[in-house]
Amino acid sequence: TPGVDFLPGHVAERLFVDGGRIVGVGARRGDETTRDVNARLVVAADGRQSRIAELALVPPRVKAHNRFGYFAYYRGMSLRSGTKSQMWFLEPDIAYTFPNDGGLTLLACMPTKDRLAGFKANVETAFELMFRRLPEGPSLAHAERASGFLGMVEMPNLSRRPTLPGLAFIGDAAVATDPLWGVGCGWAFQSAEWLVDCVGDALATDRLLGRSRASRRAYEQVLRKVRHVTLSVTDVTLPDRLGSRDGQCCLALLFHKRHDIALRVAEFRKPEFVVRHLRNHVGVPIEVDPTLLESASNGLDVMDKEVENHRCRTPRVSL
Repeated sequence: TPGVDFLPGHVAERLFVDGGRIVGVGARRGDETTRDVNARLVVAADGRQSRIAELALVPPRVKAHNRFGYFAYYRGMSLRSGTKSQMWFLEPDIAYTFPNDGGLTLLACMPTKDRLAGFKANVETAFELMFRRLPEGPSLAHAERASGFLGMVEMPNLSRRPTLPGLAFIGDAAVATDPLWGVGCGWAFQSAEWLVDCVGDALATDRLLGRSRASRRAYEQVLRKVRHVTLSVTDVTLPDRLGSRDGQCCLALLFHKRHDIALRVAEFRKPEFVVRHLRNHVGVPIEVDPTLLESASNGLDVMDKEVENHRCRTPRVSL
């Protein structure tokens, strides 16, 4: 690709700083060959355990989601779905099957941490028992495991300050969320595109210093919104009642994603707060019996219906 130099096998080991601004990276290859790269902008795209973040002294903000994961490849696996992937929400555990090329199928599960000791005692038994009990699950009778079991015991949600002068984080290096949703690859490309939108013009001009500050602030604002939404949920299980903070967090996240209305978690503490907040955002009186919001699932349905009904009546209303 014109303008791109691919340097495989190199590991970043230092950052160059000039006047408080990061201006390059020093890298080393396995054979002890070193290479210094000067850059107007250093982009950290090196994942949740970012080495660049460590060198730049940018610690992550950590929030646990109380899950662990194991996965393995099987050959000769028969799926009820044929060649389509499957996902089971077991409340609270999650299981997946992903058909791959070459007759291989990836089986993965993400149980809650209270089951970790049982899995560690005998991973194969606990893992396969979980899949044998799935409704319309895969048939293990004639399948052969083609890999070892790979586990992810600690994989909390992480977020970092998205920029420093001369440095920007993208993908999981910026915000790493619960891998349960499988959005890591798409998120990497999306955040990279947002960064290009924010800094592309500045990098294309000679007036980098002045414009880069505004560009950096724009990118920070985008990432801050993402971090606020993705890190607001500490447990993906939606409780039956609105009394727990987890339930309030889940509802706040789901409502934000569905209607682009950001409600603070605290607003879900009491049903009447939710009704009042909806009235303020939608702009017209909404008559909702607070007792209907006492159940988490019913509450979400009621709120969705009220917002959609109002949007149908006044399609141009600004939310």
